[in-house]
Amino acid sequence: MILIIMKKFFYLTFLDLNSENNLGLKKKIDSQIKAFEQHNLDLYYNYKRSNKLIFKDFEYEFKNKIDYRLNRFNVIYKFLLEKNIKFIYIRYPLTDIFFLLFLRKIKSDNTKIFLEIPTFPYDFETNNINYFSIQYLNIISDKVLRIVLKKYIYKIVTFSDDDEIFSIDTIKISNGINLESIPLSKKRHIKNKKAFNIISVSSLNYWHGIDRLIKGLNLYFKEEGIYKNIKLHIVGDGPEKENLIKLVNRYELNNNVIFYGYKTDYELNQIFAKADIAAGSLGRFRSGIKKMKALKNTEYAARGLPMFYSEINTDFDDKEFVFKVSHDEKYIKFNQIIEFYNNLRISPLQIRNFVEKNITWEKQMGKIVREILID
Repeated sequence: MILIIMKKFFYLTFLDLNSENNLGLKKKIDSQIKAFEQHNLDLYYNYKRSNKLIFKDFEYEFKNKIDYRLNRFNVIYKFLLEKNIKFIYIRYPLTDIFFLLFLRKIKSDNTKIFLEIPTFPYDFETNNINYFSIQYLNIISDKVLRIVLKKYIYKIVTFSDDDEIFSIDTIKISNGINLESIPLSKKRHIKNKKAFNIISVSSLNYWHGIDRLIKGLNLYFKEEGIYKNIKLHIVGDGPEKENLIKLVNRYELNNNVIFYGYKTDYELNQIFAKADIAAGSLGRFRSGIKKMKALKNTEYAARGLPMFYSEINTDFDDKEFVFKVSHDEKYIKFNQIIEFYNNLRISPLQIRNFVEKNITWEKQMGKIVREILID
């Protein structure tokens, strides 16, 4: 009889997954955890909810935010010791002295630490932070202290093409997908010169470049493009929403641009069912990023939708269902997008099949699991 000993593995995130702002990230983290479970690990996990740490089998409540900030790592470390866990996957919370002390303690117990950095480089994303805020102090702390991470981190998990980050070797993965939760779009790339529908789903930050889309639509109508009924379906909430609404009002595009706010599940699926094509990020150059593997691109493809975006994405750049726009401030040229769409020959199912074959979370998390199993 062969005795199979499952490796104990801990997934750690400090995000409040009950927050409406983090529901998209919750979906991603739930999918990652499920993917790890499919690889037959003895899996434990932890996340934040208000002043509580939620573990797999219990909750720990702190007195207040200060108590949480000072003692959260002690609670987690005690849990790791009790369960004798030697492999830990951490979604990067930025570096401060408490995080470093925590890493030092678990490293001393011969624990192998994987650190996921969701976006890299990320410094430019913090340019608009208030200088007098706690968040700004956290950013300064991170810039000063992250050089020490190399003492404790085994591998950094990245969605970029970097071989090293902070002098630490990386494991390069893609933003995966759980196809069970993503329906195939009902559109069949029907060419209809009376109507053209574009969907954009984001947190409406300035680096998503939706203003390029709105300005491009205004120019297309000024130049009397063939399509008269173009709709932009903007899903999400965020800091740029008011500016975008003002832009739409200025160009008198209220009948063409629809702001839905944050949507999930059935309502989101209904909006996607209207879409002919999806817009990815169009302004990542504004946050200093040239290459990335955006999760929403994978979700678009999982729904069978063709797409356009501006950054380098090695998962999709050479695929026939992708159109690359310029990585700069130029307005989006709608005549080019429409021409690309009208020349498409690939079906929604074929696009989805590409994702299923190459970019599911099970396949991506398997890259980390292989590093565990060789230990």
